[in-house]
Amino acid sequence: MSNDFKHLPTDVYLFGVDFPNIGDAQTPQYRAINIEKDLTSLEELKNIRPMSRLPIAINLGEESAALWATDDLGRLHVLGDSTQKNQKTNINQVLALRSPVHELAEKTYKLSFPEWSMLTELAIGAQSKARPIKKACADLASILGNLKAYGGEQTLNSLEKKVEYAVTEVKRSQLAPKYEAGTQVLTDEQVTYNKWYDSVLEDKPIRGFIVPTFSFLAVAFSTDEYDLAVVDVKCFDEETSTH
Repeated sequence: MSNDFKHLPTDVYLFGVDFPNIGDAQTPQYRAINIEKDLTSLEELKNIRPMSRLPIAINLGEESAALWATDDLGRLHVLGDSTQKNQKTNINQVLALRSPVHELAEKTYKLSFPEWSMLTELAIGAQSKARPIKKACADLASILGNLKAYGGEQTLNSLEKKVEYAVTEVKRSQLAPKYEAGTQVLTDEQVTYNKWYDSVLEDKPIRGFIVPTFSFLAVAFSTDEYDLAVVDVKCFDEETSTH
């Protein structure tokens, strides 16, 4: 097994999971597990998955602002500027993964999740600066601080919410199970996850940030004839067998 697929005790991950609902189906309320430091005893917390290839901006608007990104296994790395070509695509890279994140000095971090395309544009514009990543972080904070809602009346400043995340611990039994080959061959990503899962020790905690995952439903119509169509989405309650 390649070392690239192995879990190391010093690794820090970005994990995604459905947050436990402590309310009911009509008025859901979610437990703030993002600020808890140890989740290993929360047995109802299941199907945790590493979030791969995601850029992360930390502590925007502060002196400690920086950029991270996850690799194929969801491990955090420092994200830095680059002038090299990607060996797989032969395309010039503007941003590249640097050293793994192992030591974290702060108890909690404010995390934002910008798109790769936005970060790339900001990094290109900051290449001539002495500290391009710091400049990109400052530009990103400025953009987020001036986002407007539909109609332009309300400012959607995600920095004002100051959602904080603590480094927590989970255990192997809380991870999503390994993928099993069915009628189709496992993808490279699924094979990679299975190899990584096998390298995680059952009796040792895994460190990382926990973020909520969401499900989205998109409905597309084939012609303009459906211009005034109304779609009714219902949720099935397994306990009451009602919609």
